[in-house]
Order: sequence, then structure tokens, then C-alpha cells
Amino acid sequence: MKQKAVIEFTKEQQESLAAQLQLFLADELDLHTGNMDARRLLDFAAQMLGPICYNKAIEDASAFMFDKVDDLFALLKD
Repeated sequence: MKQKAVIEFTKEQQESLAAQLQLFLADELDLHTGNMDARRLLDFAAQMLGPICYNKAIEDASAFMFDKVDDLFALLKD
């Protein structure tokens, strides 16, 4: 059974990303793909990279928030 991509793209995003992927594959790897193949590769990449990127964003946001909480404690009066 095919798993659904973790990241959901709008139709416009999917079309744009697939077109950019086709250009990249052609320019960098001399690999010419159709639109459907590019979309399948895009879905695969989103499925594999999505959770990793999401978790990294959460970790970065958490570190940022903890720094801000520390800044609040610096404002305490004696």
C-alpha cells in the first residue's frame, strides 16, 4: 500500500516543484523525466524528508523559546 506524503502541497506548489525538479534532473543529472515521475519523486522526498525537517524546526523553535524564557528570568528584581 502506498503511503501518503507527510507534507501536503497545494496544486500550484506541486506543479511548480515538479517542474523545478524536472529542470534540476535534466540540468544536473542529464535525466529527463515526465511530470508524473517528477511528482512521484517529489512525494517520495516529502515523505522521507518531511518528518526530519519538521522535527528540526520544532527543535530550533524550542531552543529559541527557551532562550527567551531565560531572558525573562534576567528581568527579575532582587
